[in-house]
Amino acid sequence: MKKLVAAAGVVLLSLGLSSCASHCGGDSPRGYLLEQMNEAVAWPRIHAAEGLLSAGAETNAVAKTFRAELAKPAPDVPWRVGCLRVISQSGSAGERLAARRELGAIAVDPDNQGVTHAVETLMKLGAELTPEEREVIAGYAKADDLRSDYAIALLAGNGDAGARAELLRRLEAGNPTAAYSYYYLGGLSPQEIAKLREFVADPARPAAQRADVLRALAAQGGYNDAEHAEMVKMLAAGDSAALRSLFFTAGDFHRREDLGMLQRYFADKSLPLSTRITAAAALLRIEANR
Repeated sequence: MKKLVAAAGVVLLSLGLSSCASHCGGDSPRGYLLEQMNEAVAWPRIHAAEGLLSAGAETNAVAKTFRAELAKPAPDVPWRVGCLRVISQSGSAGERLAARRELGAIAVDPDNQGVTHAVETLMKLGAELTPEEREVIAGYAKADDLRSDYAIALLAGNGDAGARAELLRRLEAGNPTAAYSYYYLGGLSPQEIAKLREFVADPARPAAQRADVLRALAAQGGYNDAEHAEMVKMLAAGDSAALRSLFFTAGDFHRREDLGMLQRYFADKSLPLSTRITAAAALLRIEANR
């Protein structure tokens, strides 16, 4: 399964950012992400932290921030899951192992208010399930709630052929979680790739779902020109529901030719907070891979 945040090298930023210190202003993508990680409310803080990590930036600052969050007494459990997700990508080896264990414990407790977030996080992190976890997650797959969608995707990423077939069935039925989940799976079969291409090419499908599937196709296909052209076309169309996924994909492509369009979107302060955070992260990632 794909990991949520790929490893990155040393970050050397231009666009006026190459000498930006860790506390540079919020007008730069890096400064903006740091600002939102520290000052936003709830989940946009997670998104900003992961934006920094996706560019290999500020790993120590991110880990320090979310260690402090986890040390607070009796935090909200879904929020704690988000913090564990960040530590799983930024902490020490021991912290990552402890986070994985805690996420697993939350995921197998059906009465825990963080269970759905934990199953989703394990899916995103590419976690390999223990036999005990697999048994419980398989039970969730039969539920009639959001746990089922994430459970199917998590099982599919753990090599369950039946779950893989069910995930494709749910995608074709228009399930948005299925569309979103494909990016986190590896080793798509030729049949799956053909179905995903049909999905992206169908204008009757919701733009947000098409954008999610396009990201998966781009990753599977090695970021080729055809997927890039489709991404640019969808970005130009400007469907607000699709923008966040498209910004993720632009960051995945690392093409400097996309900087101008991303800069224009990042400059638009009317965008929803998490969408603008994702635009900033895409800019940072492209500059980190120049």
